[in-house]
Amino acid sequence: MAENVNLPFEFEGREYIFDWKMTVKDAIFLKEKAHVSGADLFAYLDRRDPETVAAFMFLVKRKNGEAVTWDGMLESNVFSFNWLPVPSTEGETTSDAPATLEDGEGPTADGKTQKGGTSKTAKR
Repeated sequence: MAENVNLPFEFEGREYIFDWKMTVKDAIFLKEKAHVSGADLFAYLDRRDPETVAAFMFLVKRKNGEAVTWDGMLESNVFSFNWLPVPSTEGETTSDAPATLEDGEGPTADGKTQKGGTSKTAKR
C-alpha cells in the first residue's frame, strides 16, 4: 500500500497541510455536520460542498490551535478552498492536473506503455 502524502491546500489566503490523521470523534463530527464519511471527503471538498468545507476547515483550524467557532466557519468563503501542488520526493512539485501524453505515448491494447514514435509508427 502506498504511503499517504501530506496534502497542502489553502483556505482564505492561508496555507494548511492535511496529514491524514482524524480521530473517530472528528470523523463523527464531519458526518454529523456535513453528512460525509471519510471515504467521500475528498470528492465533496473538490466540489466545494459548503457543509463539507466548513466542517473540514473547522477541524483543521482547531487542530492547528486557531480560535474557531461553527458560526464563524459558516461565514467563510467556500470558494477560497483550493488544493495546492503536492511536493514530490525529488523536491519538485507535482500538479493535480492530468498529465498530457505526446502523440504515440501511452498504454497500448496489450497494456504495455508505448514511448515516443509518431502516429505513423506508433502501434494503436
